[in-house]
Amino acid sequence: MAAILSELIVGNFRALLHGALIMPGDEGYDPGRRVWNAMIDKHPALIVYCADTDDVLRHCDRTGIPAS
Repeated sequence: MAAILSELIVGNFRALLHGALIMPGDEGYDPGRRVWNAMIDKHPALIVYCADTDDVLRHCDRTGIPAS
């Protein structure tokens, strides 16, 4: 059930974005997760490329996370 819920949440999130949402296994994931310090090797569950401020504000409104 949790995996289905996660897929639904990610699908809804992706549908609301004007930008791109990238997950492990998607094209562009490895280059997108790299940072300038090669000693850091993080593997985020999602990488979001916001296209505009609406992408950020819409997410903040839905989650209750304050935007600054």
